[in-house]
Amino acid sequence: MAKQRFNRGDKVMITKFLDCTMSHFPSGLKAIVIGSYNDLCGPGSKECYELDVKGHGKIAWYREHQLTLIKAAPFVSIKFNGK
Repeated sequence: MAKQRFNRGDKVMITKFLDCTMSHFPSGLKAIVIGSYNDLCGPGSKECYELDVKGHGKIAWYREHQLTLIKAAPFVSIKFNGK
């Protein structure tokens, strides 16, 4: 199974040119990745993402070829029980 390209918290740019089935979606804007379909709904597509689009709120499902990474989310290491 393919590894997903974007992770929660990544900053992305949405392409200006969406296909006709997505003409009502915001385009050409910056957004934050909330998660992939697989992350949010269970086993399924790792190539579709819900985004928090500035000025528009949460919108799903953008395809990964419609997004360009601006800045990866910082990696945070979590320690449990002080270990």
